[in-house]
Amino acid sequence: GVPGNELTDRKAKQAIMEGSSMQELLPCCLVHPLPATKLALHTYHCAQISTIIATSWHASPRYHRVNRHLPEPSLKRLRHIIPMLPHKLSTVLIYLITDHNPLHSHLHCISKATDKLCSSCCRSPETTDYYLLHCQTHNATHLTLKAFFSHPKCLAALFRCVNDTARFRRC
Repeated sequence: GVPGNELTDRKAKQAIMEGSSMQELLPCCLVHPLPATKLALHTYHCAQISTIIATSWHASPRYHRVNRHLPEPSLKRLRHIIPMLPHKLSTVLIYLITDHNPLHSHLHCISKATDKLCSSCCRSPETTDYYLLHCQTHNATHLTLKAFFSHPKCLAALFRCVNDTARFRRC
């Protein structure tokens, strides 16, 4: 090798083994820490905000309601899919995920329906789970909804089911 490179390599190895130089031996420009780059500051700031948002979201009462229908990984996938959907379909999907929808269980909570019972079969409260998975009136469409919201590829079946029942026509 080149004599200068070998000497530099030995000095670098020695510096690593012995640790940092004493502050008073360093040139003035190396005494202070290097300034952070814009990218480093931006990355740090985004990480801090993400942590705050995640903590707030997990503490929210809505988190438990949404998480009941949608596990975390599916929710992350849907965040990328929802903007690509037509407005009407994304609205219906958000209604189903959040339980803020035109089903009797929610309408009763906001005093817009006299009872919580399913409008089709009148057997149980018309929640999102019941509407999509258990109502005997719409039993034929349930077979296509085994994955419910767990995989984005199942959205076509979900929207077909919602369309067949005509419960979200005015959304």
